[in-house]
Amino acid sequence: MGRKSVAGAFACALAAALAIVSVPVAAATGDISQFAIPTAAGRPSAITTGPDGNLWFTEDTTPGPDDNIGRLTPAGVFTAFSVPNSVPTGITAGPDGNLWFTENNTDKIGVMTTAGALTEYSVPTSGSGLSGITAGPDGNPWFVEGDINKIGVVTPPESIGNHLTRQDHA
Repeated sequence: MGRKSVAGAFACALAAALAIVSVPVAAATGDISQFAIPTAAGRPSAITTGPDGNLWFTEDTTPGPDDNIGRLTPAGVFTAFSVPNSVPTGITAGPDGNLWFTENNTDKIGVMTTAGALTEYSVPTSGSGLSGITAGPDGNPWFVEGDINKIGVVTPPESIGNHLTRQDHA
């Protein structure tokens, strides 16, 4: 079989394989509702369902000082809880029934009750670049320290510890 025949056979086989595996994608249907954030210059960046059944989200008003943790009820009622100059970036429901969030500008992990009471914990390294946070498989809040290449975890009794370091593989 000549080069042209092999190339032609390969092209035909490839076209046939792609025709077999291509699956049409159905368009999604449904309604999308949007809710305007009442905070002037509020820029929501992360959202989670809270233990109280409400939606909780972070609001970064950079360059302003009016950063908030926001709450949106299923009825559409907003409440803003001030966390000044913190640049909150990630938020998750914690195992203790509170909301846990990262404060990028202050190198702190914030903990807010569903009533709005705030407690903050400093991470060991300043300039750590706190961003995402999630409840891990152990139930503890795990967070990203992107600027120092680490993952941290909050373990009882609310002591901050860096447990993992990202390792890149070629």
